[in-house]
Amino acid sequence: MNWKTKRFSQLMTITKGEAITKASETEGPYPVILGGQEPAYYINRYNHEGKAIVISRSGASAGYASFWNEPIFVTDGFLIEPLNNNHIEYIFYLLKYFGKALHDLQNGSAIPHVTPKTIYSLKAPIPPESVQNKIAETLSTYDNLIEVNNKRIKLLEQMAENLYKEWFVRFRFPGHETTEFENGIPKGWKIQKLKDIAEVGRGSSPRPIIDQQYFEGGTIPWIKIADATSSKIYIYSTKEYVNEFGASFSRKLPAGSLILAASGTLGFPMFLAVEGCIHDGWMYFSRFHGVPSIYVYYVLMNLRKTFANASYGAAIQNINTEIVRKSNIIIPDKKTLENFQTKAEDIHRTIITLQKQNNNLIKQRDLLLPRLMSGKLEI
Repeated sequence: MNWKTKRFSQLMTITKGEAITKASETEGPYPVILGGQEPAYYINRYNHEGKAIVISRSGASAGYASFWNEPIFVTDGFLIEPLNNNHIEYIFYLLKYFGKALHDLQNGSAIPHVTPKTIYSLKAPIPPESVQNKIAETLSTYDNLIEVNNKRIKLLEQMAENLYKEWFVRFRFPGHETTEFENGIPKGWKIQKLKDIAEVGRGSSPRPIIDQQYFEGGTIPWIKIADATSSKIYIYSTKEYVNEFGASFSRKLPAGSLILAASGTLGFPMFLAVEGCIHDGWMYFSRFHGVPSIYVYYVLMNLRKTFANASYGAAIQNINTEIVRKSNIIIPDKKTLENFQTKAEDIHRTIITLQKQNNNLIKQRDLLLPRLMSGKLEI
């Protein structure tokens, strides 16, 4: 096996992200990558031939790499570019393979962070370019299938959101042409507060949250805001687990429960695909009265901007539970509501199928990754 051990300094260059210094910089056509996470703004081009590797510099995702197939601008992260004809996608999977090690090696006092020096100091056996290409091609096959499914999921999400807005915001529902309106809404429809159609509560966390007595040997999913940012409508897995003792200080919810992000990244609703305990950054909805949870999900999606405007808190914004409870929502007539429920549930069934496919693809890719990168599995 013609593999040579090399330091990462021989394989890549690392450029620190650049800060956004003025509002006009957010008006360009390219996504800004904040620490390798979801694009947040748009700005001028800054990457390598339309492809880019980004490593998160600090926080919970520090040390982990992401791959971008489009021009981007990097802020709180590192832009990685390959040297000496090393395959860019191979370098990405190499960094992905070392992600946990980099995360565990992060340093710093108040906010732990990864440095270029740390990344450059790593070393690994590296195959010749032809083998790099084969490894990258094998692993990227999985990621390409995952990306195709994610695009389909996004289109389905938009389809269901547009259906909700068309029927219950613009009032262009089936039969609207002959419907009488009263006080600005179709006759026979009602306006009620969320607290009147569902119980609204807040999650809770064992304190101090860093105490391992709540997590040691844990098997119960511990659902934090970060677990939802990479999910699509349904949360299937978590990074951390609490034990029964920890769960006694939290809020355990059954699979299928509807929750709402109330802290940090505000206002997005999710469904649980697993039984688990929710962090105090979440609200939950239960005991629905005559209204299906899937309808409430889209009500909450439509209220995101309202919740963000009403949020409070300096460093970390929060939504007050009472603001959510007292939010007004439109309750349509039974026939229209059942019609929407049927269509939305059909869309969600397809989303669930695609998410399950992605979960299986991710597991298969992650099983292959260490074997290919270490040379234990030859191509």
